[in-house]
Amino acid sequence: MTAQPGVPYAGAVTRSLALGVDLLAINAAIGVIGAVIGLVASMLNLGDLDPDAVVVAALLGAWWLLVSAYLILFWTLVGQTPGMSLMHLRVAARDGARPGLGQSMVRLAGMVLAAIPLMAGYALILFDDRRQGLHDKLARTIVLYVPEEAEVELEPPVVQPDFAARSAANARLSLDRP
Repeated sequence: MTAQPGVPYAGAVTRSLALGVDLLAINAAIGVIGAVIGLVASMLNLGDLDPDAVVVAALLGAWWLLVSAYLILFWTLVGQTPGMSLMHLRVAARDGARPGLGQSMVRLAGMVLAAIPLMAGYALILFDDRRQGLHDKLARTIVLYVPEEAEVELEPPVVQPDFAARSAANARLSLDRP
């Protein structure tokens, strides 16, 4: 399929930066969760289990769960993650609407598949007219640039002098009169 003229399909660099921002936020949350899990695991008597192994296993599971929920929910409910919003991107179904829950789930699974063969599924973004990676093709989605909102010029507010200043000015005027 050829690209439609005037449609601002997002490129690989901007999309990667947006995903990087999202992963930083998720990893910060996981760091907090890991500290809490480590504290609880160290206080519990786990018998022969190594508390560090428990923490690592819990964090890996929590990371996958959090990443999946984060991406799927933001794509489905808002059409963009916070990282995408920062980079002025949005994911959409081919008709321009936000992707549905099923499309978002397929897109996430496609992201994992696209990464498996040395990120080859993402390389498609560089060569495709619509800049779709494997995950976009499987989910039938596109990633678009969102035009920045036009800055609204507001008229300067009319400043009313406060009552005390007006009273003082009136008092001076009355004193100046003969």
